[in-house]
Amino acid sequence: MSDSTLAQDIAALSPRVLEEGIRNDDNAEKARIAVYNHIHTRILPNVTREECIPPLHVVLYAARANLQPHIVPKEIPRLLEYLATVDYARQKAVRQIENILKIDTEHKRHGSPLTALTSRQRKKVVEAKGELVELRKVYRDIVCGLCLYHVYETGALKEDVSGLLLMYFPVPGLWDEDVSSIETKYPFHHNLTDLERKQLGSTVQEYLKLLTKFIEDNPPDLSPLQFRLRYPYPSQGDPRRVASQALEYLEKLEYAIHVVESALK
Repeated sequence: MSDSTLAQDIAALSPRVLEEGIRNDDNAEKARIAVYNHIHTRILPNVTREECIPPLHVVLYAARANLQPHIVPKEIPRLLEYLATVDYARQKAVRQIENILKIDTEHKRHGSPLTALTSRQRKKVVEAKGELVELRKVYRDIVCGLCLYHVYETGALKEDVSGLLLMYFPVPGLWDEDVSSIETKYPFHHNLTDLERKQLGSTVQEYLKLLTKFIEDNPPDLSPLQFRLRYPYPSQGDPRRVASQALEYLEKLEYAIHVVESALK
């Protein structure tokens, strides 16, 4: 696909189209699916995260479409990819803010004639940066919750979870397999801190505890519904909680970036 074609596909999804076009459509559900398919088939496969394309509002739409009306377990890997792209945009915004503040400080220190930030602008930018930095922890909580939910649901359906456990929880020393390359393979594991790796370990232990209890109980053959009733979701993997947290996260991140952009106009 040429760059011009990709640009046209992206331009077709302006914020106005996403926010107003669907709302005013007589058949909103069909419109929503059409927009989502356009993003998933024509835009996202043809760009790289490093290019910072597509625009944030496009990826946000795709992520929200996977969270509402409810999370579909088999779509979680795709949702994690979208959230990883959103986090990349967050990281880039933080770096840009740091650079802006550094330049502004230098201009003021040396009495540069170049326009500096007003006190009001600087206050807004600093506050937005703090919000964006804090949102990394929320993002990791969401990732862990989604991973846990997908593993839980797969187990409830009596399907093999070993592959998902390795993909989602590459905790060194926990598995017989070598997991050293997994962090670089999946974007939602990129740039993990030691604390975030520890969080992965504590999250997977929630599922392993549930699995141990199930083995000890040795219940008769359970349907997926019976399994869910007898062995409820671990709180971190409750899909309603995760969806609510993720939607709030996306809203806060979008607003923080908007505040920065507005302050610098």
